[in-house]
Amino acid sequence: MNIVIAAATSTELEAMTKISINAHSLTYCTHGIGMIAATFHLQQLCARKPDLIIQCGLAGTYNDTFNIGDTVVVETEMSDTGAENDDELLSIFDLNLADPEQFPYRQAALPCPFLQSTPLNLKKAIGLTVNCSSGNQQTVDRRKLKYKADIESMEGAALHYTALMSDIPFLQIRSISNRVETRNRAGWNIPLALRNNALEIEKLLLTL
Repeated sequence: MNIVIAAATSTELEAMTKISINAHSLTYCTHGIGMIAATFHLQQLCARKPDLIIQCGLAGTYNDTFNIGDTVVVETEMSDTGAENDDELLSIFDLNLADPEQFPYRQAALPCPFLQSTPLNLKKAIGLTVNCSSGNQQTVDRRKLKYKADIESMEGAALHYTALMSDIPFLQIRSISNRVETRNRAGWNIPLALRNNALEIEKLLLTL
């Protein structure tokens, strides 16, 4: 298979470049941080018609049952695009600016239909893509209440939207580096998350 492994940063991609699977042709791409940069580069990747795009990297978790270092695969992805109304968050669907059932959306989220045919033994997660990472409890509580997501990233929706629109198979596989909370780097474990992310993606590649 012709497989692209993409991540926001070179740090997240570094361990992936050490993977050597003779059965596949692997290409690596650093698509940048945030939805704007990621969408541009992922669109270019989709134009090359790979057999699969795997977006890897780190995520924060809202879910207390997820542990630091856990690796998850995202089954549906949302974004925080919308507006605020006092203490309430409003999505583009709440604002009647988009149809929650118009492709590529399903129930106001971006699904990953390729999970059904992929041999993965990972926890499934609901992802939320944000333009500004949560850094205070008020923001965390609002997002948890509104989206009920398991993890937070800054690029997942770019992958899901672009790949679905381009009809390219994709997977978003992330490892938990921290809890989504008031910013506290002391509680993060980036090396563990990066190591586990590479291990799980290598396992997946060996089964494809």
